[in-house]
Amino acid sequence: MLEEAQRALRSPGVQQISEDLSVADVLVRTVALLALVVVGAGIGWVFIPYNLLTIILLSVAAIGLAVTAARKMTTSPGLPVAFSLVEGLLVGSFSGYLANLYGGEIVYTAVAATAAVFVTCLAVFFIPAVRNSGQGRKIFTVMIIGYIVLSLASFGLAVFTGLGGGWGFFGLGTFGILLSIGAVALSAWSLVINFGSVDEALRQGAPREFAWLLSMGLVVSIVWVYLEILRLLAILQRN
Repeated sequence: MLEEAQRALRSPGVQQISEDLSVADVLVRTVALLALVVVGAGIGWVFIPYNLLTIILLSVAAIGLAVTAARKMTTSPGLPVAFSLVEGLLVGSFSGYLANLYGGEIVYTAVAATAAVFVTCLAVFFIPAVRNSGQGRKIFTVMIIGYIVLSLASFGLAVFTGLGGGWGFFGLGTFGILLSIGAVALSAWSLVINFGSVDEALRQGAPREFAWLLSMGLVVSIVWVYLEILRLLAILQRN
């Protein structure tokens, strides 16, 4: 898909061709989108109601924007900016919800842990065996599909049967903790996968326009890591 979009942007019919993508392009946009997430989180923490329905609606909206941006191979800031703001509202609302239940310390701990995971994943990515692995993305795709199915089943059982005290499979004692740890690991893996996407785009000489899409991918993974860590900390507090 990336190769097809690149060819389209570089075709003779395109009047203006940007320079090749650089690390700085991705970095600047990633920082900008993360700043918007923080702004949205502040708004969500202060003004958005802390309840399950709000969190579900914001989650659906964020996922919808992310999927739309990926399918359109967006090269403009519109969708990434909208996604970052909505994702920020979700982060703020979810963080406030769990902070009310288990104390605000878990939020600060989750932020610090997310930063540590980011640095660790970046270091792991530069290991040749990891960076040059062609099977990692395929395995990840299978695992993420399994995780989505498991999460939907967990959510359904939590809502309709109260399984795990409303946490679904994630509230089932030691099993739930191990499941949550696995979700954190999977989200961290997605970050490594996105580092690989940036590296591949740089090596292929992708147009500069793709910086927004690549940056959005990184932000998706970073926020996912944070949310999974926050949930794990809440589950540990609950137990």
